[in-house]
Amino acid sequence: MYFKWNKLRHIFLIWILLISTLLSSFSVNHTVYADNTTFKVDLNVVNLYSDNTVDEKREFWVRETVPAAVDISVSGSGTELSEPWVVLTVPKTKVGDLTKISKPIFVDSAEAYETEKTEDENNYYVIYKFHRIGGGFRGTYPFPFAVNEEAVRDRDELNINLKIVDGKSTADSKPVLYNKDITYVLRKQEYMTNVAIAEWYHGNSYPRAIDDTFDNSSTKLKSDTLLYNVNLTEGETATGTTPLNLETKVGINLKVQEGITSKLSLKPVEYVKEVYTLPETIEPRMSNNAVTNGTIATWKIQAGVDAEYDSSTRKLTIIRYKPSTIYDNWHWYTNPHIVGNWNSGQAYFKATNSPLNTILNVTVDITQKYEDEPAQTFQKLTLPIEFRPVYFKQTGSMDVWKDNLNGSANVDGRAINYSEGTYYFTRPKGELYSQRTNLESLRMVQQGIVRNTNNGSSFSDKTGGIVTHVYKLTDTLNRDRKGLYYKKFKFYNSNEAINTQLDTKENVLYGIKADGTKVELARNIKSTDTVTIEDTTSQYTNLEIEFLEPIQVDNTDFKYIIEVDLTDDEWQKFSDGEYVNRQNYYGTTSVDYINSAIVANVSEAKRQDEVYKGRYSYISVWKPQPVISLTNVSPTVRVLPYTAEGTSFTFKQQYRINENTFGPIDKVKNLKVISMLPPGFKYKSKGYFWGGYNVSYGEPQVIENYKGTGQTALIWSFGDLNITGGNGYFEINPVITTDKNTPSGQHRLYTYMTYDDNDIVSPDNNNIRYIDQLDLDDDNDYSESYIYGSTTVTFIPPLELLVSKVIGLDTKPNSMLVTGDLGGNVYYGLRLFNNTIAEVRTISTIDTLPALGDHMIASNQSGEYTPRGSQFSTPLTKALEDVTENQTLLEKFDIFYQLTLQGIDLASVRDGEWLTKDQVSDFSQVKSIK
Repeated sequence: MYFKWNKLRHIFLIWILLISTLLSSFSVNHTVYADNTTFKVDLNVVNLYSDNTVDEKREFWVRETVPAAVDISVSGSGTELSEPWVVLTVPKTKVGDLTKISKPIFVDSAEAYETEKTEDENNYYVIYKFHRIGGGFRGTYPFPFAVNEEAVRDRDELNINLKIVDGKSTADSKPVLYNKDITYVLRKQEYMTNVAIAEWYHGNSYPRAIDDTFDNSSTKLKSDTLLYNVNLTEGETATGTTPLNLETKVGINLKVQEGITSKLSLKPVEYVKEVYTLPETIEPRMSNNAVTNGTIATWKIQAGVDAEYDSSTRKLTIIRYKPSTIYDNWHWYTNPHIVGNWNSGQAYFKATNSPLNTILNVTVDITQKYEDEPAQTFQKLTLPIEFRPVYFKQTGSMDVWKDNLNGSANVDGRAINYSEGTYYFTRPKGELYSQRTNLESLRMVQQGIVRNTNNGSSFSDKTGGIVTHVYKLTDTLNRDRKGLYYKKFKFYNSNEAINTQLDTKENVLYGIKADGTKVELARNIKSTDTVTIEDTTSQYTNLEIEFLEPIQVDNTDFKYIIEVDLTDDEWQKFSDGEYVNRQNYYGTTSVDYINSAIVANVSEAKRQDEVYKGRYSYISVWKPQPVISLTNVSPTVRVLPYTAEGTSFTFKQQYRINENTFGPIDKVKNLKVISMLPPGFKYKSKGYFWGGYNVSYGEPQVIENYKGTGQTALIWSFGDLNITGGNGYFEINPVITTDKNTPSGQHRLYTYMTYDDNDIVSPDNNNIRYIDQLDLDDDNDYSESYIYGSTTVTFIPPLELLVSKVIGLDTKPNSMLVTGDLGGNVYYGLRLFNNTIAEVRTISTIDTLPALGDHMIASNQSGEYTPRGSQFSTPLTKALEDVTENQTLLEKFDIFYQLTLQGIDLASVRDGEWLTKDQVSDFSQVKSIK
């Protein structure tokens, strides 16, 4: 076949119809060459970007990825390279244990018979071994790598070598046929630190001293005083032993143009030395491994951080060797910074019997030393500290609010898991569920809480404080709507002191009607009693519990529980469809109390309503709303270099069945997972299943061009998934593979989960909600919502002109081997795929049809034409121009036929007599095509 077009950037397939005799198997050995007259080999290293643009930029900055790629272009005809090996050498350029670049990601060649990847102490290597390279060859092989910041100095060079050697040579050092050296310049804008900071670290206070000596502007020296409050008893005049924390940082105060920060690098520091001079009453806190020799103690704070303290001079010296660097863009005080953060292994101090209301100064001298640079010392930093006495003052506070229940609670003798007042019903006024638990005779519950907090009678005595004396509690049933009624009341306390008072002090429970009428419901309720109210007509708007002798609440909570239900009228609104979504109900509580260290007169008690206005008390009622979430969709690798055997990865998908939202629903029906693979990605194996469900995880149904999307669907049908209790996870891990025909660049892979009753079971958030545009469940309803997720992978292929054959019994073949019937038709397709970075303007390809005793079209590396092994002839049945599937491609090429058998070599076919369709009368006599 002879193709001619201005730009070949696609796959072209020509179908050839033959007569089948027993078993047909075709080699893909053939010749492709360009119609040029001068043989020329060009070697280069280019930069191939994700948008398929190409340049020869040679400067890259640290923290950048170099999208390097080998680029080989061969033009001309009349000769070819026999057994050429393309050798790429990328130096590691090591600095100590560090390399200046990351290990390149090498791709295999689809045209080479072997791709060999190795490395030694100094270099990374890849060798592409070809049997032959002739005119028309174009190959581009990416090997992206990153520039490692820590090892690089500005304008370091990376010298890459690319060559073609004679693979036929048996010598250890094979003759070099073509050679190319390429140099990348690695850029790094290094800064030395020009600002020092020392700061106290105390609670939420960070007073600091700052020196900008080296910022090439006016000196800015700033010191803040740490005001340290010390709890003291009246009469004390000095601190006890008080722990102090102090840390230092040095970094860059950026006085540079906006936008340059991404290319800033701190020059690696050899060491940072800090010398603290301490006042009389402040000393360092030494570690247990300190060694003392006279007045000098030494110890190791951590690896790479040494400390020494001389008590005679009161100087503490800390040296940090090769401290690490972090990057911040937040503001220390005025300008953005890149921070050299040396505070790992900070200094710890203690103040012992320091004077009060007196400023004490800790000073620190910071010196930093860079490789090949003189040491520089910042101005002395002064860190003032003043100890302020805080004398004990008795305090006490009270809070009151109404809340729902959350978590596990024992209300009626059973441990029930509550979920912030959320309840599900099977039908209005039917069974009620909290999470997955059937509440049976129990209904909805709320709690009233009175909390006292006090500081005791002194810093050391936590008793005798200002407690809360509770005289009356008032519960309000409905905050802003009607619909609830009281069923039961009980106290709900685990505090022994509270329960003892309840069991010994008199109380009265009243129901309060809307007109203010008080109805006594119970008297002298004990800590374990439950009062049944069952006010089904909802005549009581409030409950009041009065204590004839106040309940003292001392640094604890005092709680009561009310059990409520919806009135018949309210349930009817659910039944009638008046309510179309979840309904919330709120109540409030208040307390009559006195905060005092002693019991006061009840006439002094004051009423306090809760400040939260019932916001935490909500009861939420609706039918079950089960949700499922997709918690993780990710490939095991995100960058896939082409390998000859196929590059595979695991398409990890993790789902969570939030069973607590299912209420009485016991299964997810007809659950399916549908994973979609873009063109060029193929299913390899099912991988493994992980999770808490007993399901059958078998091979998926594989459907190509699923619903006309051009993508391949993998469909797992799990049937019904039984709900077992808890939050169930399950995970599938199918293995996906690529090949040489996978398009380069970034690809998005999608996965979907479908199930019946999707009007009930739903995704747990809109980020994973998919409106069923593809009708995944085949019910012709395109408005349903299901779960979906996606992830991306980047494929790096060899960028070559690829030629292959496929064979089959129809014009949709995809095999290299087919069994046909005698006298039947067989199709084979010749595929040309320009996956290079260049336009192909003129190209020819020659192939010979199977014949008894034939040989390969081109010679092997030894120059021999090995037998092809055909045991019979397989003639054409019609012209290629007459195959329907070829019609749309005929504008791109001309086709010629040869009627004589191949001779002893390629030239015998290439230079033979070629005929057009009109010149051939019997196509069964055709031996070769061009």
